[in-house]
Amino acid sequence: MNPGYLSLILISILFILLASGWKDVILGEVSRQALLLFFALYFAGSLVHVQLFGLYISGSYAVCAGTTLYGLAKTARSHSFFYSAHLGISFVLLGCFYFLLTEITRVNPFLTLFHSELHPILWLGILSFLLVRPKHTLWVTSSAMIFGNLLVKYGHRQEFPVQLGDAMFWDQWWAAMFVAGAMSLLIRTAILGLQQVKRIRFKTNKWGDQDNGGELH
Repeated sequence: MNPGYLSLILISILFILLASGWKDVILGEVSRQALLLFFALYFAGSLVHVQLFGLYISGSYAVCAGTTLYGLAKTARSHSFFYSAHLGISFVLLGCFYFLLTEITRVNPFLTLFHSELHPILWLGILSFLLVRPKHTLWVTSSAMIFGNLLVKYGHRQEFPVQLGDAMFWDQWWAAMFVAGAMSLLIRTAILGLQQVKRIRFKTNKWGDQDNGGELH
């Protein structure tokens, strides 16, 4: 598959899910206005490319980076210092881990179980939901992707021009968002299911105690 097609497929799937009423389940408290603004700037930014200090930067990349920083800053303000530091350390570690896996697959792609370019993304999405709370996995995953991609580009700056926001990056970024979102959704569903089972068992035991009490009386 040519670079760029996967991101278009995933965006189309996301639009279908949002149109089907899954917005609150997938994105939680994100408003529709903020979502529309993001996609408007994202698609408009894809038409803009700027060369700055030898870097070729896509407008969509700037939109994504700015949105991610805003989301992290907003999350940090509403939580304690220690949890905010935990979020920062988590995305730095995940970004370094992404860089490590990318370099390993570049040197020896036979070590991967499937598509070498998507192999780091799967691990990134899985580890992100293990490190932070489910509702913060998207912010941390996006930050780790951007930071890890910067490390990869910087490490190979002598081999090819540094282009931030190319088609391959968007394939990986959207794939990472889907993996992290899916894992977060599974965890939240499992937690809600366990809570529901606990409530049912509590009610069942309560009714059983009332029946036993009535029989004894």
